Order: sequence, then structure tokens, then C-alpha cells
Amino acid sequence: MPNENPRPVDKKTVRFGLMSRIDFGSDGFRQGLLELAAEIFKTDDVAFVILAGGLVSGKAVAEKTVRLHKELRSIERQIKAKEKAKKDAVEPKEADELRTAVTKLKLARNKVNEQIESLTPPKMAEELDKYLPKFTDAKGRAVKLYFVPSPAYDKSVGEETGEALRKFRDHDQYRLLKPGSDRLALWENTPSERMLEILTSDKQAWLRGDYHSTPVQRRIKDKRRQTSSGVRVDLQVVGGPGVSLLKPEGNWPIGFVSIPALHRLDDTGIAENQVGVQVMEVETARRNAAMRSYSFKDAISRERTFIGMPQDPTATQQKCIDVLRVNGRLTTGSISEHTGLSKETIKKALEPLLATKDHKRYATWPGLVYDAGSERWDFDLEWVKRSLRYRNPEGERKVDKVVAICCMHAGSLDTDYDHFLTEVPRVMLERGVDMLVSAGDHVEGTSHDLLLKGEIYAGFDNTTQEELAASMIATVLFKVFKVRFDAALKGASPKKLEDVAALVKGTLPIFRYVPGNHCGWISRHGVKPLATMVSEIIKLLTNWIEDHLASKNLQLVGASRLVAGHVQTVPKGRFTMPSGLPMGMTHPHMGGSETISSASQKAFMKYRDCPVVFIGNFHTGVVVEEWDARLGQKICMQIGTQKHGSSYEDGFMKTVDQGFGYAEITSVKGRITCTMTTFYSNDKAGPDEKRLDGRKPFNDFLAQHGMRQ
Repeated sequence: MPNENPRPVDKKTVRFGLMSRIDFGSDGFRQGLLELAAEIFKTDDVAFVILAGGLVSGKAVAEKTVRLHKELRSIERQIKAKEKAKKDAVEPKEADELRTAVTKLKLARNKVNEQIESLTPPKMAEELDKYLPKFTDAKGRAVKLYFVPSPAYDKSVGEETGEALRKFRDHDQYRLLKPGSDRLALWENTPSERMLEILTSDKQAWLRGDYHSTPVQRRIKDKRRQTSSGVRVDLQVVGGPGVSLLKPEGNWPIGFVSIPALHRLDDTGIAENQVGVQVMEVETARRNAAMRSYSFKDAISRERTFIGMPQDPTATQQKCIDVLRVNGRLTTGSISEHTGLSKETIKKALEPLLATKDHKRYATWPGLVYDAGSERWDFDLEWVKRSLRYRNPEGERKVDKVVAICCMHAGSLDTDYDHFLTEVPRVMLERGVDMLVSAGDHVEGTSHDLLLKGEIYAGFDNTTQEELAASMIATVLFKVFKVRFDAALKGASPKKLEDVAALVKGTLPIFRYVPGNHCGWISRHGVKPLATMVSEIIKLLTNWIEDHLASKNLQLVGASRLVAGHVQTVPKGRFTMPSGLPMGMTHPHMGGSETISSASQKAFMKYRDCPVVFIGNFHTGVVVEEWDARLGQKICMQIGTQKHGSSYEDGFMKTVDQGFGYAEITSVKGRITCTMTTFYSNDKAGPDEKRLDGRKPFNDFLAQHGMRQ
């Protein structure tokens, strides 16, 4: 483990950049993505950057080397045959032709040898020094790049290239760590030291997986079996699989994050779906890290649109280039079908644009290549890999900030009421959250003899539990409202009733919810689930807001109607966020799974028209990100529970993720560009700690009547 202390952002927080799989040497390598990453890391003021596997694509380098050696042997055979034929030639003209042919073949041999040489670690390191940015923080100070080679993806050639890169980067800029895994102390020699473990794929998956988390979980479990170190690890990052996940500590003994790939995904071998980078923020005050995830896959999917035009193109050339931008690699005949031009006209127009040595390239123009074997035209891939630059999407940036709760189980002895009533409003105020969502199980319910089993506080029937849930939610919403309203009132002088209504409407958070299976147990008795809870929330908020306004000598007409507009559920759980993004929310009536991303991926399928999804029921938390061509980047947050467990879960030897989630979603023109997510839990609570004393009503009865306990 390196004995060094990465520079923290401050004494309580450290922020660092994560990337994986730049895959130099493959057709998917993109210098433009590295430039985007460097810009983000600088803006977010990271203390250091980690490249978790994939400096080099060992597979691509090996395949190219084999192909080039095969081509070299073929050229050698041709040279030998031509040399022999030249000796046997009788006619001088024939001998001259053979001599010319041998000269061309030797030039071709030299070119192939140069290509083979370019794939050796020293040469690749020399090239990487040109293309790998020197990362900096927001003040322009250099930050260190840590590279952990992946035995599965870098292979030995990647590790050797990483070693050779030391020649070009000094110790303050670059550090090569152990292949497969290594550790970094985020704060060393302090009481709040936090240990980060970096894992990279050490085995190549031989089967494609349906679930994003499968290769990540497998790698973590393998490491857990291998390790003999007694040092506690606080956070794990996994590079290689090319998926984006965030798992809090709780249900899993160590929280972890999985890093997207940073190259164009053409040959997906397992569950690769994500292209981008992440910025992690770790605080000394709490155990769960925050993940800021930047998706580049929209840019990659339309990278041809960033290719410009040659200088002074003809109308025919422009028409053909536009077709190649939209459709990719095409034959002359296909271009003819798209444009209505003859094949002869197309060839005549495009041949001057071929990327030869004499062809003039521009900042955004790569030139064309023509493959005679397949008779296809395309842009010069080598230029695209090294010179194409991506632009950020144009349009208004909209940000949705959400606190997500689930499984409050009001009435349960195991629910952490104090944590909910203090931390949820605190986070909403600190983060500027306008939207509280709840994915079900607001009450514990009374089915399955829970009251008789001692799981519920004595006397808390279904109605009382809904009243308690209403009081909890209304209290959180009012705490946030009161602080914001008072602050807004200082800068305003509402003289009309409409002004007061506008202030209240703008400072009261909105609450969106769906019922859970515990909520729905009473429906078998002909009772509408959560009807009492919703009416109580509206009544309590209305009364508290009117009282608060009266203390300020203000009045509000239609307070109940205004509050009711902030409390909403809809059939099928399809909502609209303040930015206009569609949001899905559901409480699936199904059991959990050892594969932690399976429920979220099923939720993506159910809400295939929603880029944002919240789910809960499993008492475990995870963030899963996915991309599709129609919606772009998508995020699903699976929320844990406010309980610290239960006798039911103890019977299944299950540990829960206690607490709630926070999501910050940035979008442009309805497509997500960035997400920031984290989980908040009561880190001080013991594993068997009960929140309420179930015998208190009995003990109070004894004391009230003078009986000894």
C-alpha cells in the first residue's frame, strides 16, 4: 500500500476522480473523452484521480500484433518469391518490374514493422504521454494519477506500459499501483482515517451477463476470500466491468462503487453499458460516500455529428458526408440510394477527400478512408480516436433534487424515528431539496399477527399507524417550509393574498408517494390504503402553516387546497419531476435477490418511458445507472428502510440498509447529463438496538396504579 496522503479538499472531506478502461490500442479509444474527463475533474476540484484498469486494451493489442505478424510473414513470402523470380527472369523488362515489386514490398514490410513496434510497451507509453492529460484541480495545481492495472483487460502489456509511463511522468503526477488491487488511505495518521480499496477485474468473463452487478459482486467476493490483511477497508471501487453502481454500507459489509468505461463500447463482453467518469466525495462525519456520475454515452452515440466539413466542399461532397455522418460506414451503392446520385458521381466527388499524406486535414475534418475489399467509405478512424472533440449539450441545465424514503413502517419498534425526523429535514435544507418521495410501506400494518408478536408499539392499530406516518411526514415538510418561508419573507413584503400564496407555494416541498404492500393489507377489509395518512398530512400542514402565517400577521385563503396540491400519488406510479423529466416509482411485491441490480433493471423495463425511477421494499439500497438510445441516461435508486431490522429479517439472517437516499439529477432538453447520489444512515446505532420500548405502556400502567415493576 502506498505510504502517502492524497491532498484532501478540506479536513472533513476528500473528493477524487474515478475512470476506467480508456483502452488505448483499441478502436474504441477516444482522446476526446479523456479531455472531457480532465475538464470535469478540474471543475469538481478533485484531490487525485484513479484509473482503475484499462490503460491499454491487452486483447486489442494482442489481436493486432498477431494480425500484423501474419501480414509480415505473407510479405516476406512474397519478397522471397519475387527475388527468386527476378534471378530467373530472362527479359530485362520483367526483371525491372520484379525489382520494383520487391522495393514496394520492402516498404510495406517496413511499415508493418513500424506498426508492430508501435504496439510495444515503450512506444505505447510514449504515445500515451501525449494523449493522457495532466490532471489538475480547480486552481490549476497538478493532481496525481494512480493507475491500478487489470490482469483481465490490461494483461501484461498494459502493466508493462504503465511501468514504462513512469519515464515520462514524475512521481508527483503519476503512480503505478499493484495489479488487480491496492489501497489508499484518504486521511493518514488521524482518528478519522478512511481506507479506500481499488479493485480491477482479474478474470475475463467468459459469458455475457444479464445483470450489471454480477461481475462487480463476483470481484468483491473473490477479493474477500483472497485477502489476509487485518486493515479495515471503508470503501471499495471496482473498475473493469463498465457499469455504474453505488452500494451503501449496511446490507454489504463495505460500501462500493463501480466505474463506467471511458471508451467507445463496441465489443461488450459482459454487462458493459456505461461510458463516463465519476467523482467521489467521502466525509469523515458519515460512512456512506457520495457519487457524482457523468455520462458521456449520449456524446459517443452521436460522435459523427461532431465531425465537420472539408474546406469549400461541393454540394455533392456535402450531401455524401451528411449521409456518412448519419448512417456510418457505407458502400458506394448505399450512398447512391440515400442521395440519389450515381455511383460514378459519388466516387469522383469522394476520392479527392481520401485521407492520404497530401490530403489537408482541419481541426474538425478527418478525411475519408475507402476499403476496397468491402467497397465501403468512412471517416478516418485514427483521426476520430485522437483528434475528435466532443461538445457539451446545448440548452438550459435543469436540476431536480430529491430526498427518497421508503419503508418507514410507522408503529414498528425498530423504526428510527429520531433519525428520520432530524436528518431528513436537515438534508433537505442543506441540499436545497424541493421534492420528498416515498416508495411505500409508510406503516407497519397489523397482518401476520405483528401486534401479538410484539413487533408494534402497543395500541397502534392501522388508523393510529397512518396518523403517526402522517405526523412524521408533515413534521419533516413543515420544518423545511418554516425555515425557507421565513428566509423568503425577509426579502419580500407580501401585500396581497396572492403574494402570500405564492410564497407558501414556493417554499413548501412537494410530496409524492405510492403505497406499499404493508399499506395495502387493510384493503382486504374494504378500506382504502393511506386515506387516513393523506388527509392527516393535509390537515396538519394546513393548521401549522395557518398558525405560522398568523404569527407573522399574514393570511392565506385556500390553504388546504394549496397543501393538497403538494401531496400527490397517481395510478401506476408515473409522475413528472419539476424539470419535466418523467419519473417512475413503485413498491414491487416481490422478494429480494442476491444479485443487487436485478430489481432496478426490472424497474427500468417496467418504466421504460421514465429516465428516473425510485423503488423500495427490499430494505436494501443501491443506485443503478443504464443507458438506452431513446431516453439516454437512466437512473434507478432503490431505497432501504427506516428500520434497523426486524425479527422477520433476523430469521433470514439479513442485514438491512437503514436510512434514506438523496438524488440530484441534471438534465438538458430532457436527457440526463449528470447525477449525484448518496445514502444517509444512522451510523451510531448498534445492530440490535431497538428504537422503542414495547413494554413501556405496561410499565406506565403499573406505575400509574402504584404497582411495582
